[in-house]
Amino acid sequence: MDLNEEAYSADHILQRALQQKDEQWLSVISHLRHDWMNDIQVLYGYMRLNKYDKLAAFMETIKQKAAKESSVAKLGVTKLVVYLQMFRIQCPQILLEVDIEQELQLTELPVPSERVADAAIAVLDGFIRHTYEASNGEPQGLQLEWTVQDEELVLIFDYRGGYREAELNDTLRQAVSMNGSGPQWQLETEFEPQWAAITVRVPFVRE
Repeated sequence: MDLNEEAYSADHILQRALQQKDEQWLSVISHLRHDWMNDIQVLYGYMRLNKYDKLAAFMETIKQKAAKESSVAKLGVTKLVVYLQMFRIQCPQILLEVDIEQELQLTELPVPSERVADAAIAVLDGFIRHTYEASNGEPQGLQLEWTVQDEELVLIFDYRGGYREAELNDTLRQAVSMNGSGPQWQLETEFEPQWAAITVRVPFVRE
């Protein structure tokens, strides 16, 4: 392969990567638009039927939904924001709930934000690969909480449903190893039948 062919190949790979990112964003926008259009239709229905008691409650639900979507966007790492927004599309069998401490912005914290994002995505991927529906038929539920405690960023994963403990545990340990040469991240796990709790503690790095 001569230099011109190498340059063409590299340019083609770059263009394809950019195209895939554009397609991801379009998919996210389309999904959010669909959700909000459904909400508007419900609101319109309540108004037409004069069900103002239900209208007020539903407006509060929409307000909370908007606040959560805003919190996810404020994390600041594009690949993580897109991943979290796409999760419901890619993995509808797991009901993911993301709770983020007010005003928490990952890119503004003294932590390796890109590595933290990669680790969070790796853990969520692990739940997709190594979990299954609970024996009682209940839907799988996963809550992800982002919070700051005592000079640490803390990620708490609370899962309910069936899972393969050994495989999931291996994924968790690989994800925590993404800290590189920085301060060691702490991994805390609790495994019970049909339930798992995982906490990842990322210490702040002060200059």
